[in-house]
Amino acid sequence: MDGEIPSGFTGLELLKYLDLHSNDFSGDVMGLLAQLGGVMYVDLSSNNFSGSLDLGIGTSDFISSIQYLNISHNNLTGELFPHDGMPYFDSLEVFDASNNHFVGNVPSFTFIVSLRVIKLSNNQLSGSLPQGLLQENSMILSELDLSLNQIEGPVGSITSGNLKNLNLSSNRLSGPLPTRVGHCSVVDLSNNMFTGNLSKIQSWGNYVEVIALSSNALTGTLPNQTSQFLRLTSLKISNNSLEGGLPPVLGTYPELKDIDFSLNQLNGFLLPSLFNSTKLTYINLSFNDFTGTIPTQALITQNYSLESLDLSHNALTGNLSPELGKFQNMVHLDLSNNHLEGDIPDDLPGTMRGFNVSYNNLSGVVPANLERFPDSAFHPGNSLLVLQNEASSPKIGPNLSFGRHGSHMKSAMRVGLIAALVGGASVIALLTLMIYCRTHRAHGEKTSSKDFNVKKDLSYITNRIWFSSSSHLVSYTWIQRSKPS
Repeated sequence: MDGEIPSGFTGLELLKYLDLHSNDFSGDVMGLLAQLGGVMYVDLSSNNFSGSLDLGIGTSDFISSIQYLNISHNNLTGELFPHDGMPYFDSLEVFDASNNHFVGNVPSFTFIVSLRVIKLSNNQLSGSLPQGLLQENSMILSELDLSLNQIEGPVGSITSGNLKNLNLSSNRLSGPLPTRVGHCSVVDLSNNMFTGNLSKIQSWGNYVEVIALSSNALTGTLPNQTSQFLRLTSLKISNNSLEGGLPPVLGTYPELKDIDFSLNQLNGFLLPSLFNSTKLTYINLSFNDFTGTIPTQALITQNYSLESLDLSHNALTGNLSPELGKFQNMVHLDLSNNHLEGDIPDDLPGTMRGFNVSYNNLSGVVPANLERFPDSAFHPGNSLLVLQNEASSPKIGPNLSFGRHGSHMKSAMRVGLIAALVGGASVIALLTLMIYCRTHRAHGEKTSSKDFNVKKDLSYITNRIWFSSSSHLVSYTWIQRSKPS
């Protein structure tokens, strides 16, 4: 449905629930909200509402009774609550104004003691982060999403015991990482300007499940003296300046599923424990300086859950172990830009959607179930690696075969044969004519009309032979070119 919302909601005194989301409604959002009385649930998300959220002109019944307010994915502008600052909501629990065009500072939400969820992502909010949102005595806030804004400054220690999901990604936050994250289970600080040593995460406690710190300016090494991450499922610290090797403790986290350490300066050998895990589904160690072999030679069971493995752009050596075939859930495998040798294992899962081993020193024949991938998955590099149909082609001479290019070679031979016949026929006819002329000159005989007709006939025959042969040659060439490749 589209168009502006008509007036008349002021007469609906018993209305408690209003859901208009995912339509094409337009008009000033306050033209609707100002009509509402004691409503508790309002969802206007994913429409084309415009204007600013000036609840100062709303009714007091609406301010005191609203519990759930979702105005996300619209075209709202201006500052949040510009009329009298933050209203004194008595019952508000969920406030979602994400994916709009709001500007100005993030409200402190100081006096909303019932607020559990705040989502203001993907706006143009600026200024500093209200530290009160992260403190123990702030509120019962459990989820805070301020991602994709322009918030600046540091993030202090998080002492809230209720905050579980914190997303401050894609802002302009700076300074060191917070020393504490309270009881947070999800901490996303990626795509900011945090600096300092990564070792700060050693004190983040045993509640954290997801750590996302990619695309910052962090230094140091991965911590090896913590065994507290017993609930950790995802650890993503790509695109930083980390050094050193992979700590053995990394393989002891019992719930770890996702690892992304790409685009760093990590080095040393890969951990065998990572490849023996029955929990890990995603490993990305690309664009580092890892050396040695891929430690898959001693895999124990076939109950592996690994779906994506990216070890590209390192300095790995050795052969590809047939044990890689035990990862039957593999969807994406990228081993390109290394120094790997030997054959590609035959039993890699045929259900993969992404595969790349280019820029290595592999050899042998590509397994048939991998030939569906483009040539860029195998070359450049791997000069001794050939496809199945190339390897099975019969040879003619040292460098010729009737494999993939056999039909073109046969066509060339037939064209050459016809050309030779045309030339031979023409030469015979020409010689015949020359002999005839020389014989008659030798006897000094004049050319009679009969002789003239004979020469005319010979010339006619010669031309017909040449024209006929040439026509066959042109026709054959045209047919061959018209054939589908």
